Parts: sequence; structure tokens; C-alpha cells
Amino acid sequence: MRETLRKRCDLLIENEAVMRKAARLDFEEVTKLAALIIASRGRHAEEESIRACRKLLKSKAGIFSEFRGIM
Repeated sequence: MRETLRKRCDLLIENEAVMRKAARLDFEEVTKLAALIIASRGRHAEEESIRACRKLLKSKAGIFSEFRGIM
């Protein structure tokens, strides 16, 4: 049980570091949540995939887009 928990925590830490590298200017809470979701599925975060997703979202976010952030 402890070994499984340790592996999951290590995976979360690794994913969080990759997320910070790929999305430097995003909110800290969103970065942690994304790393947690990826780690809960037992996967490693891929920096290139994250950057490709961000580029796709930015290309689709116009003035009236539902992806546009509201502060």
C-alpha cells in the first residue's frame, strides 16, 4: 500500500514539473489540477502534447469564444 502511494505521489510531482515547464504563465491551481488528473490515470504528462493543446485552444479562442477566459 505504501509503495503504491509513493509511486502515485512521485508521478504527481513529475507531472506537475512537466506542466509547469509547458504552461509557465497559467494559474498554479490549474496546473496542479491537470497534473493530478493525469497522475490519477497512471500516465506521464507529455510536454509536446500539452503545448499542442494550448496552441489549439489559443487558435480557437476568439472574441466570442467559450474558451476565452473571464477574470
